[in-house]
Amino acid sequence: MNSNTDMTYLLLRLLSDEVNIYNQNRRISPEIEEALEYFKSEYYSEASLDRHYEYIISLADYKRYHSVYPSRNQFFLMNRRVCILCPYCISDEEYVRGAEFFVKNSGDYIRNISCDRFYYLNVYFMIEHRMPSSIEEFLNFYRRSLITQINPSSVFDIFDNDIIARPVDSEKIVKIKNSIFMFDEEKIQENCSICQEELKTGQNCVKLDCNHYFHTSEKDCCETGSIFKWFEANRVCPVCRKEIF
Repeated sequence: MNSNTDMTYLLLRLLSDEVNIYNQNRRISPEIEEALEYFKSEYYSEASLDRHYEYIISLADYKRYHSVYPSRNQFFLMNRRVCILCPYCISDEEYVRGAEFFVKNSGDYIRNISCDRFYYLNVYFMIEHRMPSSIEEFLNFYRRSLITQINPSSVFDIFDNDIIARPVDSEKIVKIKNSIFMFDEEKIQENCSICQEELKTGQNCVKLDCNHYFHTSEKDCCETGSIFKWFEANRVCPVCRKEIF
């Protein structure tokens, strides 16, 4: 081999040795491997050590000192960020509810999630009596809430708007109207997702595929129109923006 070939070979050997040393140093202990598998099974199935290192270490450390993993409440609360003079005050119960939603649906590290998102997630829960079905549904609600807070005059009037009409197909309208039913408070407790008033026994209402309920009579809901007025110009749910199928 000539000198250039010898030099190239030497550099490749050195690089290979460096890579081997790096991989050896990255070997994780059985305790960390176990904590990672536990986190995958209990919290976020797509977890990885690189992305969720803080979670995994906290679980492993807790078990090392207590011989068992923390409860869900303990796990979320020990990862809670402490905010001084934070305007978005929520209880431990509300925090755990939000943390469980964010970890389950996105795997994000909860200390990096802003307090206002926890706050508005619980506002959503109080209004809808359920958690959002996805991160996208929550973010739509979150963005609209922030816009309304910053500029109340910009609140979008869902019945009188200048947006280009994309109405629900007539066949789908017929299907929705055929699903109208008379509400019974003894069986379920729900609010109209437009006016936020409780649905009363005897009122006609409809439930969309996204699980949002609406009055179907103008006299029971808004003065400006019913949900079918909305459907004349929009083919999505006014709350979560899911398309009407």
